[in-house]
Amino acid sequence: RDPHPFPPRRSSGRNPREFGKLKRSRTVGGPGGGPFEAIPDHPSLLVGFMYTTSTLYGGHLTVKSVRPIFQGREGESIGTWYGIPHGKVRRIKANDGYVVAGIVGKSGHRVDGIRLIYMRVKNGRLNPDDTYRSKWIGGHGGGPETLFAANGDPVGGIYGRRGTDHSRRGFLQTDTAGAI
Repeated sequence: RDPHPFPPRRSSGRNPREFGKLKRSRTVGGPGGGPFEAIPDHPSLLVGFMYTTSTLYGGHLTVKSVRPIFQGREGESIGTWYGIPHGKVRRIKANDGYVVAGIVGKSGHRVDGIRLIYMRVKNGRLNPDDTYRSKWIGGHGGGPETLFAANGDPVGGIYGRRGTDHSRRGFLQTDTAGAI
């Protein structure tokens, strides 16, 4: 019996990173910086982030930078920093057997704060009856808390905008009709 929660998937051979077709979620954040996209080189799912926060605008806390953490059959891989890290690097990561399935965010001109939504992987599928939320990271400024990318599809990458700050984030979700 294979103890890994992610069963093997066959690649079409067209893209070595393929893990189902990727679709873009809505984004949280502002229009600053240039575009980025982070997809690991092997089929993996997002399980968390390394991140830094920074105070802007006379005391306004924001998420300054993020570095995605992916988990696949080959183990854990850590992506590139988006935004320039400043200050203490922190880590937020799913418990074993869970992956990121959504995000709650607040934003204005930057990503003010986020909370990740995790779902358990069971028998190669996400189980919407077994979820939990991360602690809140970043500040509480910006607009109202908004739920993004919580349709039950696993997250295989992130995209958005970045400069010296991490300005905008969305998820690249695998379109797998529930199977991963």
